[in-house]
Amino acid sequence: MVEVAWAAATYFVVPVLVVDGVGPIEAAKRSAAILKRTWGETVGGVGGLGAISFLFFLPVVLLFFLIGTSRLEAWASPVVAISLIAIVVVYVLVLTVVFTALGTIFRTGAYIYATTGQAPSSMDPALLQGAVRKK
Repeated sequence: MVEVAWAAATYFVVPVLVVDGVGPIEAAKRSAAILKRTWGETVGGVGGLGAISFLFFLPVVLLFFLIGTSRLEAWASPVVAISLIAIVVVYVLVLTVVFTALGTIFRTGAYIYATTGQAPSSMDPALLQGAVRKK
């Protein structure tokens, strides 16, 4: 519960740090205040990104499931095993970087919309209107 509360309170910390140029303690306070005002829908956009990222990670899970349930002799070659592991590591790293960046971009857009009422020019206002609602 504490971890969830902390994650919620610090949801907008990075955008506040970057956009407003305040210190980390002030950023955490502003983040919590903004989330209290707009609570409910803001997390939905990142939740949607989480569902999409899960779909991209699913092939890795399925691959390991298939390897685990198949005869290990087919995967016993060191070249095959090392190649497969390298591909999976690179794939997971790329997905992690891409979806972390997308989440940060979304949070920054939601922060700007929540504080100014204006959507950034690079984001669809309808997306942010559905993501941030004032209490």
